[in-house]
Amino acid sequence: MLRRSWERISLFVEVADEIEGPLLARALKALDFHPPKDRTRRTRSPVLLQPPVHLVHREKPVELRAYPFGVLEVSLQRSLPSFLPQLHALLLSDIPPEAYQSLHRALESVLEAGGGALKGHGSGEEELYRFVVLVPRKGYPVRNLQERLPLTAWLLGEEEAFSREIQEAVHRSAFSYTAYDLLLIGWDRTVLVDPWEETQVLDVVAYALAQDLELSTFDRYLEEEMDRVHEVLRGRRGSRKEIRELREWALDFLEAVDRVRGGIKLTEDPYYARVYERALRIFGVPQVEASLQARMGYLERLLEVLESEERDRRLEMVEWGIFLLILLEILLWVSGFD
Repeated sequence: MLRRSWERISLFVEVADEIEGPLLARALKALDFHPPKDRTRRTRSPVLLQPPVHLVHREKPVELRAYPFGVLEVSLQRSLPSFLPQLHALLLSDIPPEAYQSLHRALESVLEAGGGALKGHGSGEEELYRFVVLVPRKGYPVRNLQERLPLTAWLLGEEEAFSREIQEAVHRSAFSYTAYDLLLIGWDRTVLVDPWEETQVLDVVAYALAQDLELSTFDRYLEEEMDRVHEVLRGRRGSRKEIRELREWALDFLEAVDRVRGGIKLTEDPYYARVYERALRIFGVPQVEASLQARMGYLERLLEVLESEERDRRLEMVEWGIFLLILLEILLWVSGFD
C-alpha cells in the first residue's frame, strides 16, 4: 500500500525585518549550503512573487528557506517506516528533542554566518511544524487509503475514537488534484499522500505559515507600540517631530505588512489558490489581519487627534503673537512714542 514515507520537520523563526536572499546564499557557502537539484516533474508550480531562497546542506539532512519578509525556516528530513504500526506510533508521538536541538544548532550557525543579510531585528518568535509525506503505490486510489489509513489521527496527532462527524469533516477538508493524491492541512502538521511526491504544494502551506508568523509578530509589536502613542496623547506633549516620527513609522509599518501580504500570487492555479486560502484560515491569518487593520485604524485616529492638537497649539501661538503685537502698538500709542 505505501512504498515509502518521510517527513520534513521545520522550525520557523522570525529573525529580521527583511532578508536579502542572494547575500545570505553567498554567505552560507562556507557552511556547505547550496541550491537543491530539482528532480520533480513540476507539472504544477505556484507563482511566488517573493520566493524564499531554498538551500540544502551537502552532508547533513538540513534545509533552509529564507523568506524575504524576515522569516527563516530550518528543516530536517527523516525517513518514516512504511510498516503501519510503527508509522502510526511515530506520527502520534512528539518530535524528538534531539531533532529540535539540531534545528536550533543549525539556526545559530546560519544566523552567525549570514547576519549581514538580515536587516533589522527579529522578535525570535518561532513555530514548529511537520510535513508528512506518504508515497503509496502508483494507481492506488486515494479513496481506498482513506478507508484503510487512520488519517484523522495522523493529522490531529491524537489516538482517539473520533466521531463520524469529525472524521467526515477532516475528509471534506481534504484536497485532491487527481484520484490518487490527497492533502490534509492541520494546525501543527500537514499530511500529503502523493505517489509522484510532488511536494510543491507543501511550499504553499509553508509560505502561509511564514506569513502567519510574521503578521502575528507585527500584531504584537503594534500592540506594544500603541503604548508610546498613548503616552504622547495622555501627556498632550506631542511635538511636531514626535508626530512626524510616529507618522513615518506607521507608513513604514504598513509597507512591511503589504510586503508580507503581497508575496504570493496563486490566482493562475485554482488548486494552489484553494490550498493557500485554506492554509491561511487554518493558521488564523484573516483574524490576525483583521486585528492589524483595527489597530492601524485606531492608530490613524490617534495620530489625527495629535495632529489636530498640534495645529491648535500653533494657531494659539499665532493668536497670542497677534495679541501681543496689538498690545505693544497700544502701549506705544499711549506712551506717545512715535
